[in-house]
This record gives sequence, structure tokens and C-alpha cells, in this order.
Amino acid sequence: MFRNFLMDKGMNLNSSLPKSIFFLGSLQAINYIVPLLVLPVIISGLGMTQFGVLALCVSITNYFVILVDFGFNMLATKEASENRTNNSYLSELFFKVISIKIIFSIILFFILSLLAQRVDIINDNIDILRILFLIVISQAINPLWFFTGLEDLQHFTIINALGRLVYLILIISLINSEGDIFYAALITSLVPLIVSLVLSLDAINKYNLKYVSLSLSRNIAYSKSSFDLFLTNIFTSIYINLPTIIVGQFFGYSSVGLYATAEKIILAFKNIYSPISQAIYPYLANVASQSPQIAKNTIFRFLSWYIVLGLVMAIFIYVFSEEMVLLIAGNEYPGAIQLLKLMALLPLFFGVSNLFGTNTLLVFGYRKQFFYSLFLGSIFGGSALFVSGIMFSVDEVALSILITEVLICCIMYIQIYKLKVFKLHG
Repeated sequence: MFRNFLMDKGMNLNSSLPKSIFFLGSLQAINYIVPLLVLPVIISGLGMTQFGVLALCVSITNYFVILVDFGFNMLATKEASENRTNNSYLSELFFKVISIKIIFSIILFFILSLLAQRVDIINDNIDILRILFLIVISQAINPLWFFTGLEDLQHFTIINALGRLVYLILIISLINSEGDIFYAALITSLVPLIVSLVLSLDAINKYNLKYVSLSLSRNIAYSKSSFDLFLTNIFTSIYINLPTIIVGQFFGYSSVGLYATAEKIILAFKNIYSPISQAIYPYLANVASQSPQIAKNTIFRFLSWYIVLGLVMAIFIYVFSEEMVLLIAGNEYPGAIQLLKLMALLPLFFGVSNLFGTNTLLVFGYRKQFFYSLFLGSIFGGSALFVSGIMFSVDEVALSILITEVLICCIMYIQIYKLKVFKLHG
């Protein structure tokens, strides 16, 4: 059926697009199935409170990950795709992005130390956060953007799968008590760092990349070119990572554990969309520059599949929420069931907004409209989250996230409608 769907789009089935979707799908499956498998082990070993501490620290670390990415994950992917046959350009691009990210990582580590002196929630967990900072370094040297742009993900998926297997074995073997939280943090951050290092070396060897030394002025200029994408990542993180911090600040670490349990389940469903979105992005970027109408038709057809898939997932999550929580967290934490039900529609609106934003507005060069949509959504989302934390409960925090995602989805469609990219009535 999916083969017929691609043929109906006029896509070349001998191209690397179906393979990219397959390998990115496998990668996302590994990235989110493995954490779901280890989640019961971590909760059972650390307890819900210490698990909440770890989840809170990971959410804080994710802000630094976004800062170190600086929008390169989209801009550099597009450039790699458009210049895939130019080895000298690829060499310059690869080392330019990696070197800038490493410099950012060093600066961000000092910023983390400064924040620990002023922010209690960071100071209380600074030892764990310093261990988890290895994730930031891992992200700096991770070449997923490079392999995605070249639509060559087989090696990446295999190496990443081996890393996840090691992570699974280490967590099961070493996490047995509340005092093992530091081991959990070290495993969570060290394994990705080693995997990223191996993948970078693989990219250098496979594509015969030659080190290119760039001047500071050129690095600064390139960073400026992705600044608007960097801001959009910051705005996105407000309603993705901030909820965990809000819950920790106002409701305590046990509530963070409950929220994180429901969130990880939702995340597994949300990221079913990610391999498709990531794989078709470089494809659409190429097609849009040659035949915009084919790209528009492809996006419109994918939209119908996204909606059907999202509705099926929402029904499944709502109906089987109790069974999933009991399987992962046990019968001692029923509070996560209600949170899961409240967020059941999140995957649907996440997928559609991703299609509208990354795969439509960015593909056709409407970066300003993409930025505007996320800016408005993040302002609303951040305000709603703080109000929910101060005046209401964790349930309202979860509901605020859903409303924010719906709002962003609507704003993006309004932008697309105004730009006459396509209309829902065809």
C-alpha cells in the first residue's frame, strides 16, 4: 500500500527515499523502544522520586542540547543534500558544523556552572547535570544531520542500535537501588558519546572527508545564517522540555516521575512520525527547487496519512493507557494514567505541525513564517505552563501542552493557506 502511495506521488522507488524512511524508522524504533524497556528497571531500581530527579536533569540538559545544535540540524542537512556530490564542500561543511558545536559546548559548560550558583534546582543536582553534560558533547559531534542529508543511514542505524543494546544491558545490570542514580546518569550520557564518536569517524572515512580549517569570521557568519532556526528550536523547547521543569519546581520529584512516565510513552508514539519527516525533508528540498507542484502534492497526500495514523494512535493510547502504565511503572503509580489520557492526541498534532512546519514552510523557504508560528505558540505555551504550575495541578500542565500543540498546528496552516501552498479542500 505504501509502495502504491509513493508511486502515486511520482516518486522514484529506486531512489534512497524509501531506504531513508526505513532506516530512520528503525532508528527511532530503537531510540524509543529501548527506553520503554529500561523504564520499568529504572523506576523499580531508583524509585519514582529518584527517577523524577533523573528525568528533571535530562530535561534541563536537553536545553543545552538545543543550544549546541543552533539550528544546524536543519540548515546543514539541507546543504548536505543539495551538495551531496561535492566532496570539498561536504568536507568544509562537516568540520565547520562540528567545530562550531564543540566551541558552543565548551561555552555552555561554563554557563551551566554559573547557573548552579544562582538557580537552586540546578545547584541541588549539579553533580548529575555535569555527568549528563556528556550528552551535549555527544550531540555536538553526532553526524545524523550529515547522513540524513546524504540519505545514507544504514551504518548510522546499525551503530546506533549496537549502542542502544549496550545501554540496555548496562542499565539492567547496574541499576538496582536509589544510590545508583549516578550510574544511571553516566550510562545515559557516556554510551551516546562513544556512539557519536564512532559515527563521526565512520563519516570521515566513508566519504573521505578532509579537515578544513575555517577562520573565526566564517564560523560566525555561518552561525548567523542559522540563527532564526536556532530561535525556533528554543521556542519549541519551551513547551517540550519546560513542562518537566515546571512540574519539578511546583509539584516535586515524585510528580516529575509520574509525568515523565506518561511523557515517555507519548514520546514513543510521537516519534513514529519523525523518521518520515526526517527522510522526506531532503527529498522535498530537492524536489521543491525543481518542481514545486510535485512537492506540494506529496505534502498534501502525506497529510492524509498523518491524520489517519494520529487518530489511530490516539484511540490506542486512550483505551490502553492503564495497561501501558501498569506494564511500565507498576500499579503503585495510577496518577500517570490520567496524564497519559490527557495527552493522547499529542502525537496527532505533533505529526501534522511537523509536516506543516519542517516539511512545508522550511522546504519552500518560508523560515520567517515558521519562526512566527513557533514564537506565538511558545509564548502561549510558556505562559499557560507557568499559570498551570502556580494555580492548578499536573493535569492542567499536561492539558496546556496539548492546547499549545493544537494552536501551533492551526497557526502554521493559516500561514500555509495565506502563502497558497495548498488548501485542505484540495
